[in-house]
Amino acid sequence: MARVQFAPRNYGETIDLGLQVTFAQSGHLVGSAMCQLEWQRHRIVYTGDVTFESRLFVEPLADLIGEVMIIDGSYGTQKLTKKTTEEQLLDLIRAAVTQGGSVLLPLPRFGRSQEVLLLLYEHRDELPPIFVEVKHSRRWRGLSQIQRLAASGRDRTTANHARFFALAFRRDCGTAARRAANCAAIVLATDAMISNGAVVDYFHGFGDAPQNSIIFTGYQAPGTPGRRLLDGEREIETSRGMLSVRAQVANVTLKAHPDYNENCLLIGRTTLGFHRT
Repeated sequence: MARVQFAPRNYGETIDLGLQVTFAQSGHLVGSAMCQLEWQRHRIVYTGDVTFESRLFVEPLADLIGEVMIIDGSYGTQKLTKKTTEEQLLDLIRAAVTQGGSVLLPLPRFGRSQEVLLLLYEHRDELPPIFVEVKHSRRWRGLSQIQRLAASGRDRTTANHARFFALAFRRDCGTAARRAANCAAIVLATDAMISNGAVVDYFHGFGDAPQNSIIFTGYQAPGTPGRRLLDGEREIETSRGMLSVRAQVANVTLKAHPDYNENCLLIGRTTLGFHRT
C-alpha cells in the first residue's frame, strides 16, 4: 500500500503511465469514469460501472475510441427501462401502505440509495413519511461535493437535481425513524443485504408484522440474510439473534446499470469514436 499514490484527474485528461490513460464520465457515481487505455497505437476501453437515466448525472459520454471494449454486463441480455422498474417499486410500496404497513428498503451506502430517495420524494404526496437512518446519512456527506461539482460543471452533474436531493435529504432524515415500526412509514437504511448496520435493528423492529414489507432493489450475495429471505427462508439469524419473519418480502431489480440496448449503443458509439449528443 505504501506504493499506491492517489491524485485527482479531470475527465478528458490523458495521463502517461507508460501507456496513455484517458477518462470519461460514466454517470454511475461522483467521480466514476470509463477509461481508454492506449499502448503502441492500440486502444482498449474499459467502462466499469455505467448508468443511464440517472437523476443526478448526465448519461455516459461515449467520447472514447477502442478496438476492444470491456463493458458493464450486469444485466446480460435483459432489456430494462428505469421507469418500469421504478413503477414496480412504487406499486409494492403503495400496496404495503394500503394495508397500513411500513416498508423497509435495505440500500447500499451510495448511488442507488440517493436515486431511491429522489424517486420517493417525487411521489411524497402519495406516500407515508420517509425516514433515512441517521448513521446512513453521515455517509452521504459527499452531497456537498456533488453540489460543488455541479456548480462548477466539472462533473457535468445536473445542478438542479443536486439541490433537489439536498432538500429531500434535510426534510426526511432523522432518528425518529427508529420509532416508525408502529405506524405507516418508509425507512431507508444500510446495508443492502441486512448483513450488518442499522438495517438489522429495523429488520427486527417490524420484520415479524405481516402488514409490513421488506423490499430489496439489488443483488443479494449467497449466505446473506437478504438472499435467504428471497430464497424463501423465514427463520433468519442476524447479529441480533433469530427472527421469525412474517413481513412480506419482495425484490425489484432497480435499474442502475446498462441493459442490452444501452450497451449496444455504448459499444457502437464508443468503438467508432462518435460523441454522444
